[in-house]
Amino acid sequence: MTNFVTNALAFVIVLGVLIFIHEFGHFLFARIFGVGVEKFSLGFGPKIWGVTRGITDYRISAIPLGGYVKMVGESPDSEIAPEDIHLSFTHKKLHEKALIVAAGPVFNLLLAWVIFWVLIFTNGRTSLKPVIGEMEPESPALAAGLMSGDEIVSIAGNPIKTWDEMDSIIENSSGAELKLVYLRGGKEFSANLQPSLFPGKNDLGEKVKIYGIGAMPIIRPVLDYVDKEGPAYKAGLKEGDRLLSANGKPVESWIAFTKHISDGNGNILNVQVERDGKTMEFRLKPERKEIKTPLGEKFEKYMVGIMGSRDIIHISFGPIESVKESCTQIWWVCKLTALGMIKFVAGSLPEDNIGGPIRIAEMAGDQARAGLNYFVYFIAAVSANLAVINLFPVPVLDGGHLLFFGIEAIIRRPISRKIKEVCLQIGMFMLLTLMAYVIYKDIMRLVH
Repeated sequence: MTNFVTNALAFVIVLGVLIFIHEFGHFLFARIFGVGVEKFSLGFGPKIWGVTRGITDYRISAIPLGGYVKMVGESPDSEIAPEDIHLSFTHKKLHEKALIVAAGPVFNLLLAWVIFWVLIFTNGRTSLKPVIGEMEPESPALAAGLMSGDEIVSIAGNPIKTWDEMDSIIENSSGAELKLVYLRGGKEFSANLQPSLFPGKNDLGEKVKIYGIGAMPIIRPVLDYVDKEGPAYKAGLKEGDRLLSANGKPVESWIAFTKHISDGNGNILNVQVERDGKTMEFRLKPERKEIKTPLGEKFEKYMVGIMGSRDIIHISFGPIESVKESCTQIWWVCKLTALGMIKFVAGSLPEDNIGGPIRIAEMAGDQARAGLNYFVYFIAAVSANLAVINLFPVPVLDGGHLLFFGIEAIIRRPISRKIKEVCLQIGMFMLLTLMAYVIYKDIMRLVH
């Protein structure tokens, strides 16, 4: 019952904030360009509460799945008194109408940017240090003489602070030779190497070939984290334990230990660890877990619920640096949303990754329980998501109206009312069908 209440409250807060910001964007620009606003509604359907100021009826409606701003003369066939022509949306210039329509998604993006900026500026972020761990046999890194423990200082003249920065430069190298400067034993060395193509995954979790040097970040066989629901915790392992052996074979690295788990196919694992100078033995039964990519593709692997020790650094950002970082975060969310929509239309998005209001409520509740920062981040991500979806060129959505305005700008005359009406009816049918489908998926998921 507690989870249900949390989910419901989180859902109302998330949708309330996002709908208000979106509709306020439309409202503000309508007023800037002198368009009269008859209704400003949070929600659809019957009015629950409202107040009238001037000609505008500000209201909260019963169905909290959207909102709307009803402007004077929004419909071309509206009857408008001659003295109110100056308030009519239809009678405004084309670029003014386009800006009014675009303001909703733009305000959603602006909200996401502000939240990301605040989170990044106040919290910074953590990242792996660019310290070499294990290397693939016959890899460019191994051939260049790199060793475990080497810390990369620069690549191709670019200073390197994190493993992600190093990865990004190498992945975008197109295979061109790179000069690496690295530290070993406090002394600086350099090496030239040429990245090769390796199996990897993109932001969507899809398998692709990417340029790399065949090196992995260092992870020591010392437990930094033990999941209290996992097999390791149940067997008695604790944070700080150093792995010594698995099934009688020495554990020389974290990768070696994970290989014991994957090769064991779920069989009992006899593990020896060092704790407070003493050697202790435990029996682990790995569990087969389902892993999901950001777009819902699934794969399974055996896990015991532990993480090894990594070289982590905390990066702080000033107010100007946070601008760039927040823009990068928004770009990533928008790209993921757009590609997800494309995969959905193409029918290649996994069905269990499709959800509606109930799914959003569950996710909002999960983030609320995780903490304020997680919940606020979720609001920002969904806000950017909403902006992208609204900009798709589907009649009824803001993107559909912008498409009409673009066509009118090209042909230099209004599109006929009949064509617009047919397109809007098709768009409404598509939207209602989609809503029915995602709600059906929500219900079926709960039933099963």
